[in-house]
Amino acid sequence: MKRALWLLALAAGCAPLAHGGRARVLPVGRNEVTFAPEVTLLSTKITPEGVTLPSLQLGLGYHRGVTQRLELGGRVWGFGVERADLRTWGAALDAKIQLQWQDPLTGGADIAVAPSGGYHQMKLGGTPEHFAFASVPLLVGLPVGRRHQLVFGPRVAWHAWWGESQRAQRHVFYGGSVAFALALGERFVFIPELVLLWSPIQFGGEAPQAEQKGATYMSLGLGVGLGF
Repeated sequence: MKRALWLLALAAGCAPLAHGGRARVLPVGRNEVTFAPEVTLLSTKITPEGVTLPSLQLGLGYHRGVTQRLELGGRVWGFGVERADLRTWGAALDAKIQLQWQDPLTGGADIAVAPSGGYHQMKLGGTPEHFAFASVPLLVGLPVGRRHQLVFGPRVAWHAWWGESQRAQRHVFYGGSVAFALALGERFVFIPELVLLWSPIQFGGEAPQAEQKGATYMSLGLGVGLGF
């Protein structure tokens, strides 16, 4: 039972990381509101055979172009299952810094770095579990047609997890993402984004085994943005 609760807490406590989106900052003064449900699968080697659990978060975001090279914003999210007395919520601050623009004459790619940091809380009946995270994707956007963009995002993420019943756990995840920004008219954009990360977490307590190492995080976010 303790192992099952630990896994559920870890899965539900995974903060949404599908936040990179396009590899180009918003124009100066332009705002964008997004709605982004995100499904997560967390696969761990807490047993030699491995265990995989899903979770779901429903998110809202707001971002604004501040300068020609800087975009700032934030996100909130949450989900609950009343019957299981499970509630999760969280918030993050996001930034996007333009490193390079795609040249319309010579081609190339848009390149931006999009650091994000936030807090996430999960409560399963009793006292809450707390999560802090930071994620730094490097976004490389390739033009598709005149208005769409295919985005690749190698990234590193750091997670910390603590609660009243345990010591703080800190882990680093490595991986990347792929997204497609589909422009829908002048104001709307649809951005499905797939994120895949891995961490060399060692399970097994005081007697760890080689086959009980590793946690894989995979998420699919379906973001819809409204610009104004």
